[in-house]
Amino acid sequence: MHRHVFICYRHDGSSANYVERLAGYLATHIIPCWYDREVVSGDRWSKVLRQQVDTCAAMIVVMTPAAEESEWIEREISRAQQQGKPVMPLLLSGQVFFRLSDLHYENVTAGRMPSESYLAALRNHLKGGYRSADAVGGHSSEQTGQQRMHSSPAGTVGTIATRVLRQFCA
Repeated sequence: MHRHVFICYRHDGSSANYVERLAGYLATHIIPCWYDREVVSGDRWSKVLRQQVDTCAAMIVVMTPAAEESEWIEREISRAQQQGKPVMPLLLSGQVFFRLSDLHYENVTAGRMPSESYLAALRNHLKGGYRSADAVGGHSSEQTGQQRMHSSPAGTVGTIATRVLRQFCA
């Protein structure tokens, strides 16, 4: 059984403040999370991050324009997907990451906290309620409903448009 949810974000003022609030919010809902605030001075940064990604139940990606440009965030997302971890994006500002555009996301612009359905999906992942094929954008019958409940209308339209374009451009 996995013990935490990994929060992937860019270290800038608004994102860091949001992640602090998010971690507190998750804690009040009994959802253990880990983010790099807990790296101890002297630890090998990449080794600690890899271990935390490898042992997480799911990854939350806090999407901002600066975050999409971060090589470290790219590495963390890649590792999570290689390990078959569910990636659950939160859109804090800007646009959905190109590499995550086929995943449903929750719109948390203006600093909103995630919905109850998003929290329920996290709890499900903590209990081991996912299959690795579902983690990188595939949809199982048991997860599709949960993912759709916390997608934004713009995200759903964007996902449908992306799929239609892929069909016609292939």
